Amino acid sequence: RRISLDDSGTIMAFGIPRDDTAGTDNGKVEVYKFTGTVTDGSWNQLGSTIYGVERDGTSNTHEGATLKLSADGTILATGSWYYNSYYGYIRVFKYSEVVGDWVQMGPDIQNNIASEAWARGFDMSADGKTLAMGVGNADEGVTNAGGTDIFKYIDGRWVFVKHVASTYATTNTYLG
Repeated sequence: RRISLDDSGTIMAFGIPRDDTAGTDNGKVEVYKFTGTVTDGSWNQLGSTIYGVERDGTSNTHEGATLKLSADGTILATGSWYYNSYYGYIRVFKYSEVVGDWVQMGPDIQNNIASEAWARGFDMSADGKTLAMGVGNADEGVTNAGGTDIFKYIDGRWVFVKHVASTYATTNTYLG
C-alpha cells in the first residue's frame, strides 16, 4: 500500500519508492492535509518530505514502498521490504505541531534475516503504537510459510512482542 488516509479523510500520505532525489531509488514519502470546504479547499503539504536514506552505503532503499497513517493522521509508519537483499525496515514518525515537522519515534525497526521480504505488508493500530509486520518469506518449518512480527512502542522505542506463525502453513503460503 503506497497511499494511506487518516480516519477523517483529510490527511493523506503517499510513497514514491523509486524517487531518485536522495539517491537512486531511495524513495520518498509526502503527507498532505486538506483544509477548507469541498468547493473551496486545498491540499497542502504537512511537514517536510521524508526521504529514504542510504543504508550500509547502498541506495535502492525504496522508502514509501509501504506506509500507513494512524487514525488521527499524526503518526506515519513508512517502510521498505526491498532494502539490502530484502531485509526490510520500518521507520515511524509523529507529526509535531511545535516543530511543524515529522519527528522519528524511536530507532528504525529492522529485520536481520535476508530474503524474508519483511515489512512487505504491515498494519498499524489506530493510535499508532502497535505494528504488525508481515514476514512473507519466513521459513516456519516449510519453505516460505511466512508469519507476522508484532511490535509495541514503549518508553521511546519499538519493542518486539511476538512472532506469529500459521499452524496450517504449507510451502509457499507466504503468510504476512
